[in-house]
Amino acid sequence: MLKTGYERWFGNEDSYRGYFSETSKSIISRYFPQDWNVVIVPPGQEMLHHLEDCHVLLPEHIKVDHSLLSAAKKIKLVQTGAGFDNVDVPACTELGIWVANAAGVNAQAVAEHVMAMIMSFYKNIPFLDSFMKNKLDENQLNYTGSELKGKTMGIIGFGAIGKKVAAFSRVFDMNVLAYARNAMYNPMVW
Repeated sequence: MLKTGYERWFGNEDSYRGYFSETSKSIISRYFPQDWNVVIVPPGQEMLHHLEDCHVLLPEHIKVDHSLLSAAKKIKLVQTGAGFDNVDVPACTELGIWVANAAGVNAQAVAEHVMAMIMSFYKNIPFLDSFMKNKLDENQLNYTGSELKGKTMGIIGFGAIGKKVAAFSRVFDMNVLAYARNAMYNPMVW
């Protein structure tokens, strides 16, 4: 997926594949030509060399701060993944650099993992797995599993992940209580 032209991108291979937020797509289509030169480099000296000509930065495992931005005079957009933890947003704002994230990009995977852990706990999967692998006598089996139906799921934070966990919980006929800072969703019985 290397395109030719004069625009420079920085990130790793996963950074630019299907990962741009709608805001970023809008900014990119408005300000940048269609022919981009995608440069994928690891953090370090080589990265600093490419930053000089970089117009869009997709940082992975690097801190985007005033120091880094001083080497990147042409940057117009910093596109992150799910959050802004590694980006000094005030420094970007001061320099007139747009910052966008792909909110909810990992929501499905995280919500599925939450449900997997809940299922593992309620169905006693680690214990039963060990029991089977060690070929223990069935008379030694002291198994008490439980069902999720009728249980109450408490969700603190009702963003992309919280909403998916709520939807999954409803599939198991669970009651869902959700708390969010936004009064529009708080408190909520879903």
